[in-house]
Amino acid sequence: MSRARGYNSETRGFLAFEGICAYYRIMWRTPRLVPVLLVMLGPILFPRGADACSFVRLPIENHLQSSSAVFVGEVTAVKHNVNQTQTPQGLLVGPGTIELTFKISRVVKGNLKVGDSIVVSTSDQSSACGITEWARQPVGASWVVYAYHNGSMFQTGISQPTKTTPSADEDLKYFDSLK
Repeated sequence: MSRARGYNSETRGFLAFEGICAYYRIMWRTPRLVPVLLVMLGPILFPRGADACSFVRLPIENHLQSSSAVFVGEVTAVKHNVNQTQTPQGLLVGPGTIELTFKISRVVKGNLKVGDSIVVSTSDQSSACGITEWARQPVGASWVVYAYHNGSMFQTGISQPTKTTPSADEDLKYFDSLK
């Protein structure tokens, strides 16, 4: 009776033993693999909500450089445009905008003059990066505005460091240092 070369009952036993050893080697490493797998699969197994307006806060000088206009102004008018329209399928399309009219009291950057009135808009939804608190601004509120020119009007949003003057000490000090 001829046998295949290199294979006999002893080899079969050896192969079975190797299989068992391989199984235990994997099982022995499993406790170390669990943290690695959790890190790799964590975002899939435990998803976090998405934030459409996440951004890295840059230094003031970067925002100043990338903005079309930077100024300090007082709110003279607030207008909320609820630009939602309905599609033939019945879906609402938005968002609307909030437009603030400012009387400029200080120009830091841009082709503006003190005393000018300027309209700056933002989205009326924070999910669209809008400054939603603008809808509740009283006439007379003072803001430091970082705006960009979009076609025929100025816009801003939460990714720019636009803020009320009382919370803009750092910005105002930086503006003073530019003189």
